Amino acid sequence: MMIFQQQILFPNPKERLQMIELAKQFLSKECIVFYFDSHVKGTILEVDDGAILLATKYGKEIINLNFVTRICECSKKKK
Repeated sequence: MMIFQQQILFPNPKERLQMIELAKQFLSKECIVFYFDSHVKGTILEVDDGAILLATKYGKEIINLNFVTRICECSKKKK
């Protein structure tokens, strides 16, 4: 079985900076980061020029920002 991955290219450097700034809004928040046909849940620790550092229950993960399609904040449980 072959798995194809497609990198999301930002033709305009301004669009790339905009994506980085939008991702920084989720710093220190519990989020779900979607990429291709998968996702990972964790706390965003850092957003760099090309990657997101995420703390999950299994440890830390680095996700290439070019592959991220969506980020959403996890809703807090009502008590």
